[in-house]
Amino acid sequence: MSATDDFLNSNHSYRVASYDDLNFEDEDSVNHVRHLTQAWINERAAPDILQYEQSAVDGLLSKIEEQTATIDELDSSSDTLVIISILYQTELERVKFVLRSYLRTRISKV
Repeated sequence: MSATDDFLNSNHSYRVASYDDLNFEDEDSVNHVRHLTQAWINERAAPDILQYEQSAVDGLLSKIEEQTATIDELDSSSDTLVIISILYQTELERVKFVLRSYLRTRISKV
């Protein structure tokens, strides 16, 4: 149990979604983010367009859809849930930034 869970469970009688529930922390998601970040760096450094990273892009797109649904389901009735929702949204925006930057770099080479 994380420190966030301990704090939330000590102040409320119900379980609140923790930051770990965002699931960008599962092994596949972490690998997709790392792989796409490295592909973005490589794409920016290469003079020619490189091979498209289909599996990483598709994996992140599906994870983004899942996490957007998770964020939408959060009840924003308490300040704690609002903060957790903001954390979720921030992580989601970070991943979307990497994806958009990778695609923009490729488009600029076409």
